[in-house]
Amino acid sequence: MPTTEQIEDAIITKLQTDVTAATATVEPFPDRPQDYILSHPKGAVLVQYRGSQFTEPRVVNTITQTRTLEFVIVVVFRNLRSHQGAYGVLDSVRSSLTGYVVTTGGQSLSKMFPVREGFIAEKSGVWWYGMTFRMNDRHTE
Repeated sequence: MPTTEQIEDAIITKLQTDVTAATATVEPFPDRPQDYILSHPKGAVLVQYRGSQFTEPRVVNTITQTRTLEFVIVVVFRNLRSHQGAYGVLDSVRSSLTGYVVTTGGQSLSKMFPVREGFIAEKSGVWWYGMTFRMNDRHTE
């Protein structure tokens, strides 16, 4: 089973490919978000593992469970509506990750799918939006 860090790294790599550096930087969510300073002239796309839910185990000779992983993509932008603003990047991220299959270590998870998207905050002209995606991983021990 791929580790959480491997899955997050794969998502970051996918977004770095699909969201150009001229538009935004793509990076892991900061350890201290309250101290985060947007250094890119336009914006950033931040990737955060939010958590997992597990089904009840099925036990025969092994334990089999489905793990549903949740990742939040935070879009932080200085502009809201232009072609280089938050709205356009939200559309790009949604297009990039919907249906994306994380494959790492020779194992694949289910296709990613969006479950919610919305405004988080605005501070000093910097707009914060969050997008939540889920995917499933079947685990057997």
